[in-house]
Amino acid sequence: MIGVHDATRGRSYYLHNGGYKMFFSYLAMWTGSGIEYVDGFKVDFRQRTGFGVTFDEANDRIIWHGGVEQILPPDETMSPSNETWTWRSGKAETLVTQGKPPASYLIAFGYCPKSASCILLTRGERGVETWELLGDSWTQLHPETSPPLSSERQSQWLLPVWDPVNELLVVHGPDGFEAETWGWDGIDWRLLARFSGSPERIGSTIAWDPATKRLILYGGSASDGTWQDETYLLERSQIR
Repeated sequence: MIGVHDATRGRSYYLHNGGYKMFFSYLAMWTGSGIEYVDGFKVDFRQRTGFGVTFDEANDRIIWHGGVEQILPPDETMSPSNETWTWRSGKAETLVTQGKPPASYLIAFGYCPKSASCILLTRGERGVETWELLGDSWTQLHPETSPPLSSERQSQWLLPVWDPVNELLVVHGPDGFEAETWGWDGIDWRLLARFSGSPERIGSTIAWDPATKRLILYGGSASDGTWQDETYLLERSQIR
């Protein structure tokens, strides 16, 4: 299951697969009092995992990108996708775009209000690549600095989170034995924080807390497979 917040309507949506041999995916919505399924949303995403998803405020739509085909039984080949899907006004469809990023097991995908566009961080043939989805067009950007990729682990990066105070699109994820936090300022990537040994996590949650005006990192699975209940704050002094 993967979630995204519609800031325009103040709603949160969740996309999830139907389960083994139920290849259709469904969209649910948090109403404030419970979860409801969105009528008419039934898309053949198969058993795809590792989506990048964000709410595109400029175009008032939810965007999904990529993912890995993981059809059971598990010994079958997993193949990453570079498809882009959109959902707006009750209709889900493949977005036909100009240009297309490389298919990769490793992506981070989020919305940047500063540029009014969706930013994708992904692995390409020559290392880390940054792409921008503006309207229906993908364009590769060429920042001077990019987060490193020394680890081969899948699903390293979390969903990017927008920091409205510092105007940064923030991603966190492990790189080898160190976990790093990076911010996209609309032009370049900046290293914000580095943790030695911890917290290297898969499946953590990162969110912006409007009450304290800080980014909060919670939970996830450690490198030995154990689930953690630690909470971390990104201090303001780490952002320059």
